[in-house]
Amino acid sequence: MENKPVTSSHLIVFIYNSFLDPLFQNILLDYIKTLSNSKRITFHVITFEQSQYKIEKEERLKLSHELRALNINWYPMQFHTGQFLLFKKGVDFLQVAWLIARLKIAKGAKAILAFANVSGAFSYIFSRLFRMQLIIYSYEPHSEFLAELGLWDRRSLKFKLLQYFELTAGTKGEYIMTGTRHMVDRLTIEKARGQLFRAPTGIDKEKFYPIDNSGLRSELGIANRKVLFYIGKFGDLYYSHEIPRLFKLIQKRLPELFFLVITPSDLSEVSSYFGQYNIDSKDFLLLPSTFTQPEINLYINASDICLSAVPPSPSQKFRSPTKVGEYLMCGKPFLTCAGVSEDDEFASKRKTGIVLQDFSESSVNRALSEIEHILNEPHSDLQERCRNTGIEYRDKDNVISILDRILDEIYYNCKK
Repeated sequence: MENKPVTSSHLIVFIYNSFLDPLFQNILLDYIKTLSNSKRITFHVITFEQSQYKIEKEERLKLSHELRALNINWYPMQFHTGQFLLFKKGVDFLQVAWLIARLKIAKGAKAILAFANVSGAFSYIFSRLFRMQLIIYSYEPHSEFLAELGLWDRRSLKFKLLQYFELTAGTKGEYIMTGTRHMVDRLTIEKARGQLFRAPTGIDKEKFYPIDNSGLRSELGIANRKVLFYIGKFGDLYYSHEIPRLFKLIQKRLPELFFLVITPSDLSEVSSYFGQYNIDSKDFLLLPSTFTQPEINLYINASDICLSAVPPSPSQKFRSPTKVGEYLMCGKPFLTCAGVSEDDEFASKRKTGIVLQDFSESSVNRALSEIEHILNEPHSDLQERCRNTGIEYRDKDNVISILDRILDEIYYNCKK
């Protein structure tokens, strides 16, 4: 049926990240900009600004002006952390509640789109308070991630509160988009009331794609070497010193291997990890996360194989790491751990990567012959297989299609 848009339709988008956080910039904001071209909906984006992503006043005004031209209004809030965490989260909650109440009254906002589970937990409460429909994108059990990695105590009040609201949001929200079939199955067992969608993190295939990048390889002095590439953090929800240990173990089998790393983590601290394993400085390069999306595409294409450094634990099967989609779109195979997202399944079944049990010495050593084999496979065949898998598994258009359907249902009473 033909869409008949409602006049002055408004959608609130709530994320508990900074505007410049790559997770928001490269994923959700990209989706919103795409949808703003096809929907007569005004997007009201609420972010929580952290010090590491500080934006000066003049730049903030410029960004706000550019977004308004796309029918996107931006409301940056101050992020609170440190001591008295629950009290500070209460302050954050009240700030957003007041803003959403104003948008509900003044604009008649009908729905909230939350990004990930912390935002989803907050947004569930807001959606019930203000009688709005709830959409959660990237629904993952964040409380379980933190507990399994020893970062939060399961007995703590903050863990219990977040776990409760995560589960409540997932089972009572109207539209839940999650990265894997594992979470769809789990929420189905939990008798979720809303519509459930498997929506792995989507990557724009027009921004990440295979190119001949021999120029950058020559510039970096690695033209004749096999290159392992990693983009991401060291520590927190990722491996830390185990990452250079993995490289060292592979390098024993493949002496010409070079490790190219882009990370937001402290470079001196990361360098010390490499020092623990006596890795020669000529065999690795650490770069800060200051690159644009096109530049990251260049660096991925300068590699031969890429790395996903998520430690395996029961809840990791519910994640959908962005970097794996970027690697595949660039036609690159990857290393991952068993039980992480559905990445392990696509790596094994499509022969687009190597699956390790973990980053232990025994696990890495068992995989050395497979790693050597995939690095020696004809480049064009491997690139085509990875790229095609990326388009099937992680294309942004798949996510846009789901969001488009949801917005049509909410705003235009158009069910598909």
